[in-house]
Amino acid sequence: MTTLSEIFPRARRLAYETRQQSGSFPTPSFLTTLKSLEADLDTLDTLVAKESASGRQIWKRKLHGLKEDAAAARRVVDRHGRASDAGAAHRRERDELLHRRRRVADGGDVGNLVDEGASLGRSLNEVTDMLESGKGSLGELKAQRKRMTGVQGALADMADTLGISSSVMRIVQRRDVTDRYIVYGGIALTLIVMYLCW
Repeated sequence: MTTLSEIFPRARRLAYETRQQSGSFPTPSFLTTLKSLEADLDTLDTLVAKESASGRQIWKRKLHGLKEDAAAARRVVDRHGRASDAGAAHRRERDELLHRRRRVADGGDVGNLVDEGASLGRSLNEVTDMLESGKGSLGELKAQRKRMTGVQGALADMADTLGISSSVMRIVQRRDVTDRYIVYGGIALTLIVMYLCW
């Protein structure tokens, strides 16, 4: 039967090795070391549970650092795994697109061209719908501006009766101008994005 004093030094050595290798791309030896470390930590957890209450707290503190090292190494492996998966998916999509393009160029695959034309038609319909929606929103904004102009006049009358200073009114008017620039900038940005997408 193994004891805590036998497994802990080995786990500490494995944690040190994973820390040293974690800066580079995970190699098979790194993965083997990490799996061994995780297995030792599981064994240590079960052995610590059998210790007395005072001994359990001491061992838990000792194991905490090793568990953090193992978790950091696992994050490195997961990050590299996600990066390699994303790279493989990107290469697969690129190859598929290039293969499709060669097929169209070689044989004039009419079916793909018909599908592309249908897709372009759907895209045109969607852009037309977006433009109609934009026109409707612009009309609503114009109507809202008219209402707000009336409200601004009513507020000016109320401010005169309440005695609000003219400097406060200038700040409010400057804010109105700034808001107008923000709206026009947003409209211009939206049009540029739509133009680039189309």
